[in-house]
Amino acid sequence: MKRWYAGCLAVLMSAAAATAAAAEVAITADELTYRGAADTVDARGHVVVKKDTATLEGDSGSYVLGAGTAVLRGGVRYTDAARVMTATTLTWDGGRLLTAEGDVRLADGDRMLIGSYVRYDTVDGYAHVRGSATVRTGEAEMQAGEIEAYTREIRLIGSGGVSLRQYENEFTATGDRITYTQTPGADDGYAVLEGDATATQSGHTVRGPRLDIRLQDRVVETKGRSTLIIQTKE
Repeated sequence: MKRWYAGCLAVLMSAAAATAAAAEVAITADELTYRGAADTVDARGHVVVKKDTATLEGDSGSYVLGAGTAVLRGGVRYTDAARVMTATTLTWDGGRLLTAEGDVRLADGDRMLIGSYVRYDTVDGYAHVRGSATVRTGEAEMQAGEIEAYTREIRLIGSGGVSLRQYENEFTATGDRITYTQTPGADDGYAVLEGDATATQSGHTVRGPRLDIRLQDRVVETKGRSTLIIQTKE
């Protein structure tokens, strides 16, 4: 059953008319409640918010008319073209910013972000991921306690028990902090590992306080007292 407080329909129509030049927003749910003092619509029961090509779904949520922001909770799913995000709770600013919590998974083209918290800018591809954070770009995968990811240019900055894999060069690395950069579609990965850093490639392992690695050239430069472990044939 849909329940509308007095004036809800009129206010929504006025808001839609005022913002028609920007975009039309449609909110569908089993139950809708408009709160005039807060300029907010509360929704319950298979909530669907649509704006332009984007769709946001969840068990319950709210939409602030003036700000154009939506917050959905419970089995949340956001879709827009090839971009799909799922989470327990998701806040959408109605434009480029998505902030999600609770078993978050975001697929955007060949990029995948996983964590307990993800804030993602859909325009420039910048993401802040926390809580068992994982970022996959197609060429590389990083896991850490916290990751900043510039996915358009492929620049990943991880801290807190970091591990990195680069598939093309069969390269793995661990450390306290890692910065990884690569040109999209090119085999020019460059990694800087700091803090009890370890890197392995072709069976050989290097350990040191800092490692600078050029993957294409298979070059590792160490800073500080380091160890090289070479796998030899019997």
